[in-house]
Amino acid sequence: MFSPKQVTTKIKASAGQMNAKGRPKVIKHPAGHGLYLIARDGRGWWTYQYRDGAKIKSKGLGSAAAVTPTQANKARETFSVIRRNPDAVIPGVVLSTPAGPPFATVRDQFLAHNASLWSAKQRTTYANLLKTYAAPLDPIPVGKITVARVAGCLRPIWTGPGHNRGSRLRSLIERALNGHAPNNPARWELLKISTHELQIKRTESKSHDAMPAGELPAFFGRLDMGNAEHRALAFIVLTGVRRSDALGACWREIDVDGKMWFIPGARMKEGKDHFVPLSDAAITVLGEAGKPDDLVFPSRRGRHLGHDAVSLKNLFGLEYVLHGFRTTFASWAEEAGYRTNVIQQALAHRKKGENGRALGSQDTAYMRATLYSDRKLLMDEWAAFVVGTKGARA
Repeated sequence: MFSPKQVTTKIKASAGQMNAKGRPKVIKHPAGHGLYLIARDGRGWWTYQYRDGAKIKSKGLGSAAAVTPTQANKARETFSVIRRNPDAVIPGVVLSTPAGPPFATVRDQFLAHNASLWSAKQRTTYANLLKTYAAPLDPIPVGKITVARVAGCLRPIWTGPGHNRGSRLRSLIERALNGHAPNNPARWELLKISTHELQIKRTESKSHDAMPAGELPAFFGRLDMGNAEHRALAFIVLTGVRRSDALGACWREIDVDGKMWFIPGARMKEGKDHFVPLSDAAITVLGEAGKPDDLVFPSRRGRHLGHDAVSLKNLFGLEYVLHGFRTTFASWAEEAGYRTNVIQQALAHRKKGENGRALGSQDTAYMRATLYSDRKLLMDEWAAFVVGTKGARA
């Protein structure tokens, strides 16, 4: 640490010094622990340099004419503690933070500003996450939101960093607070300390409990095609689609003569239009056509079927989950010899390379083919297996 006399000497020495471009030369004098005295043309100030992830950032600590070396070092220590834990209480230090608007206002502005970047399904999902689990933050001014409060919102659904609801909620809160909170309390590096009780290792994901392919024909034979819930189940099995895609289907999307179902991108997880080849069996379970905007599988009151209405546990007392049929379909198709990308297209997943990993947007730009004819053959053979008229290929 410099003495006041050394500081004065170094600042005076900078007077008149020029760089190669003829401008006053900036001279950095390290004072220890990331603290620097910056001198330029007879003036000086203090700055604290620190690493934030992969970036090097600086925090100004005041003019050297007004701040002594001891005060500068104390300010560095205080900022270092607060940066790592904004909730820390430091004796004798009172930090004034601009209050700002309540989080609910900032949240709504964030959702509205980014709406055009997301699909309809994403907009609904993100809004529900923020409004449900981040609700305790709604009345709090953004400048007063602490790391502990953010952690309290995350804890009920937190399963570690990664691709899950808790991690997505944390990211949404952080993005909503960007530019409003000087030291964003939703940053992961602040949340991952043990005080906040958020596990720092991602929980291993478990596969959905899927019905073995060998049990499927017998199960399919139990379905009553006079029942809308059973028909919806049959359609999900035969097409390999997600439950929400099937339950949201309306008649304008169905081309019975062309044996094709068009799902608009607004209803798809990936936000892209999807075409599903329909087997004869899938056409049969559709039932009698209605008006273009009518649901294909309405409830008894003509409304959208709830997710529980097609629950295997509720309808048949089975522990298998509905999403597991996609796993069963994919496993059967792989054993039947179908190419990976044909199966991935049928599931409306991102295409994969030879190593099994999802390809990036630049790669998929050169793979525009939807492999429709291959998927048509796959759906016909799958339907024949499901209804029990043909076994899996060797």
